[in-house]
Amino acid sequence: MNTDRELFIQELVAALQEKKVTSNDVLFHSNSSAEHDSHSSSESDNTLQEFTGLFQSHLLSPSPTDRMEMARDAYNQLQFDFPQVHDASIEALAEIYRHIVSDKFNGLVFEFSITATLLDGVTYLNDQTLSDHNILSSSSNSSGLLAASILLLVFRFCLEKPKHVIVDELLSLVVQPEQMLQTLQDDTMTHHVGMKKNGDDTIKTSFEAKLQFLASRTFSSSFDNVPIEKWKLWHLDDEIIAIIKLLLGTHSFQDESTGWTREESAYNITSILYGPSGEWSRYLFILRDRVLHSPDANRTSLWYLQQLLNYFHSCHFIASPIFLHVKFLDVPHYLVYRVLLELAQSQEFQLQSSQRASQELSKVIEEVLPLFMEEMQYIVSLSSATIEYEKFVTEKRNQVATVIMQLLNEMLLATSNLRAITKKLYASGMIRTLLMLLPSEIDHFDLDGNTSWVSAFLRLIGECTMWYADIAVYLSRVAKFVKLLPIMQNYFVTEIFLVAFAFHQHEIPLQNGLNIKIWDTFQSTQFFPLLCNSYLDSVTKLQNVLFVLNSLQKSLRILRPVVQEELQQNLKVIYANLTQFFKYPKSTKPQVLKDSTRIIDKEKEGEEAETLQYVALQNKLRQSIKLLLIAQSSNSQVDGCVTSKFD
Repeated sequence: MNTDRELFIQELVAALQEKKVTSNDVLFHSNSSAEHDSHSSSESDNTLQEFTGLFQSHLLSPSPTDRMEMARDAYNQLQFDFPQVHDASIEALAEIYRHIVSDKFNGLVFEFSITATLLDGVTYLNDQTLSDHNILSSSSNSSGLLAASILLLVFRFCLEKPKHVIVDELLSLVVQPEQMLQTLQDDTMTHHVGMKKNGDDTIKTSFEAKLQFLASRTFSSSFDNVPIEKWKLWHLDDEIIAIIKLLLGTHSFQDESTGWTREESAYNITSILYGPSGEWSRYLFILRDRVLHSPDANRTSLWYLQQLLNYFHSCHFIASPIFLHVKFLDVPHYLVYRVLLELAQSQEFQLQSSQRASQELSKVIEEVLPLFMEEMQYIVSLSSATIEYEKFVTEKRNQVATVIMQLLNEMLLATSNLRAITKKLYASGMIRTLLMLLPSEIDHFDLDGNTSWVSAFLRLIGECTMWYADIAVYLSRVAKFVKLLPIMQNYFVTEIFLVAFAFHQHEIPLQNGLNIKIWDTFQSTQFFPLLCNSYLDSVTKLQNVLFVLNSLQKSLRILRPVVQEELQQNLKVIYANLTQFFKYPKSTKPQVLKDSTRIIDKEKEGEEAETLQYVALQNKLRQSIKLLLIAQSSNSQVDGCVTSKFD
């Protein structure tokens, strides 16, 4: 029995090897074939493994001719709804497009023109992958690679070489479904009235409209399953950055459908593809989501965001008058700032497993400090612009200042060397630049309209001053800063406490300025309120106090012994009464009779969610104070005996 089985296997392998013949119509060069032997397998290989389990993929790796047939099969299947395609065929088709845009297989392009149905099929495959958690990883990988080959590699090629014959052939069949429907309606009307159609009855779509259609089918989720090694091998980060630059760039070519050159198109607000209001941000978000998908594995992708900022700086986008008419979030610089901030504040980057990615992001922010400084100097100069843009300039200045200072705070939070980075902020002139935002006249300072950036500013100043005494000396001599502190005290209790605490630590008085008894403030109901106005008010104040406590915990080892003793005594008083603070009134809305069950259930769910978050923050507050007390205990040991003293 075993002998017959072995004989059958030998005969089958020999037959398959004889089938491999060389052909002039070769799909892949030898280097491409070697690259994919370890990743791809043919349908026959999968079938044999399924039924016998006896064969290894390297024995039956598909020949170039087989791969061509697999790619054709995948292409044909994807022209129909609900395509059923093997993953090896999908990957073979992805490789076809990859090699077409590399000018290796120009003769094949007419067989693989992109259609709307093909794009629908790619979307369908990725949707199936996302909805089926039990699907094989090879299948999900192949659908992601096909999406990348068409929506990134081909798209970039078309942007770079709009007049290339390959581009014309690739996009020749790209027709939006609504255009096809309109053409059918026109044909019907022509038939009924007995009119004769023109000789050229093809649907004409402008080059820009075709690219816009491809862009509209591009989503972050399409690339979630592209393996990291393939992502790097295909240089997809570089592809995304190149696409962004091309969509915002000024490469010269004439678009026959609009008459614009690329330079004009890039700055034309009505363009839905090019320019700051166009599709470039879609690809920025793809890069962002790729990093969020696996922060530690994709941390090198963070440096592409720095590359983008340097590119925007070199192009002087911000100096163009066009940006006075564009929404804040559409301006390239500022949107990249927002993306950096989203990453820094995301839950994914707060995980312990993402610590290296968080530190990498801190380094990226540190590298763009010169750009931040130039940006801040620019928006300060706008404050004295004409009255026509006064409202816009004020809003823009506040938004940009808030984002930049929040980024600097996140950099301090993630860095492993606070003293070095604060020293760099001071030596580089960043602290001096930030102070330029403060008005020279107190009467001109509207706190109601500036709370977001002022809060971030004071937090940054407080942390930096704590770690570097020279900053405290410098700030004590800045008259407008000293004068504004008493005014800001009632608005920003926790932030002003942190600033005053830093000056107290370095024993530097503030002349004619803030006269605050820090420990009285620390134990006041302004700092630890008994009753807050609402749930949101309670959560906000809890988070403010947590920020101060975390800052104190980081700086504990550098505090003077007398300051440590003062802190310990005051923390014990607070800890003893901790359950009394930050209470808020519960909802007292009357119950509605109509559809009351559903409404009451939703209200209960909302209250339960609020309670859970409130309890979580209370526990975090308790742990923060407890850790500070333990760290200062005489034994300096975090064990059960010590912690039990504070339970």
